[in-house]
Amino acid sequence: MLPTLLALTAPLLTSDSASPLRLEAAALLGEARSLATEVRESGATGLTALVAGARASAAQLEGTRSGQRLVDAVEAARWAGLADPAGAARQLEAVLAEVEGDLRFEPYIEAELPVGFPAPTPVGEIEVKAYPVYRMARTDMSGGAFWKLFNHIKKNEIAMTAPVEMTWTSTEEGMREVDMAFLYGNVDLGPVGSDGAVEVVDAEPGLVVSLGCRGEATRTAVNAAYDELLAWLALQGELEITGPMRGMAYNSPMVPRSRKYFEVQVPVTRLEEAPLPMQALLDPTSAAEAGQWQVVNDTVMGGRSSSGMRSGSEGLVFAGDLSLENNGGFASVRRPMPDGLPEGADRFVVRVRGDGNTYKLRARTNGRFDGVSYERSFETTAGEVIEVELPLAEFRPVFRGRTVPGQPELAAAAVRQLGLLISDKQEGSFALEVLALGVR
Repeated sequence: MLPTLLALTAPLLTSDSASPLRLEAAALLGEARSLATEVRESGATGLTALVAGARASAAQLEGTRSGQRLVDAVEAARWAGLADPAGAARQLEAVLAEVEGDLRFEPYIEAELPVGFPAPTPVGEIEVKAYPVYRMARTDMSGGAFWKLFNHIKKNEIAMTAPVEMTWTSTEEGMREVDMAFLYGNVDLGPVGSDGAVEVVDAEPGLVVSLGCRGEATRTAVNAAYDELLAWLALQGELEITGPMRGMAYNSPMVPRSRKYFEVQVPVTRLEEAPLPMQALLDPTSAAEAGQWQVVNDTVMGGRSSSGMRSGSEGLVFAGDLSLENNGGFASVRRPMPDGLPEGADRFVVRVRGDGNTYKLRARTNGRFDGVSYERSFETTAGEVIEVELPLAEFRPVFRGRTVPGQPELAAAAVRQLGLLISDKQEGSFALEVLALGVR
């Protein structure tokens, strides 16, 4: 954090991260929430108004994480609303309120940024940013790191800038801070070298992936943001991590928590000959995603198998128990894909942590419960994370386990459902963690 002294001596600036487009989208969410409140006075749930507002705002924000979050929330509310419209409306309104807050948020920046620094990343968004060469005074976190740095810049008459940079490292208890750095306004100030416990160095220019966050930069919040960055990077085939995570803290204790802002960043490089990036079909880390999957086990035919889809620490977990009793022997889950697959996709990409069993990815070309589906098997290794590509051309049409001749080849635009299945007499408990599911 920046010192209290900074808040007393530095001009208070406001970033322009709340762009007109984000503010327009926020206004749509605010109007939807107001309308929902009005219609509830007449006995309605307000769900229709909230869905309409979320969709309109998502259209404004197309291609952003905030927009996708609204799309996911609407889909979750649509299904939850079948059983509990009022509860679905409350859940959707809570998401809309949080996204609206992110869109309207304008962080305080309490000092000038170093020369050439990019603007802060909008709250809730992830972006790749280029940083120039910059000079910094750095020390480790032992024995009053902040005051070592403050005394250094005071003695050398170096003006305080924002942000303060923190380098983090991984431990058994999670990520923790190892270094703190004050950044010089430009690289012409002072010499590089050692000054007691402080080292003045020039950071190399490079790229980072950055997530904008609001609130206090607690260890819990920083770790959560880091997990989000890792999940996003797992889908980006052209980016490779090149260094430890760092945090950029912009505010002193004088700034209220509701106005505080920080960034969590991971240094990256672009691979020269990278494969096509995966286009994600869903977000396995979304708390709402597990609710999109419907369970279909052999119990529909008298069997005894059980299964379900739940949220895990890193993704979705398809788990249960496969029983061969009563001529059973399969367990599955499925979710709707109303818009099909992205245009031009010719293969699925599945990143999983398996248990040694063989699973099947299934696709249906309609929304019906039963009928012809297309499937492709993939093997797993117990405890290991693997990524497999499953070409659409290799999916075979089946009905109740038997190949159906004369069916057309599976096409991306025709897909309307996706599912996971375990069968083939693999009796016993199973668990498959889905870390990513997309197409190329």
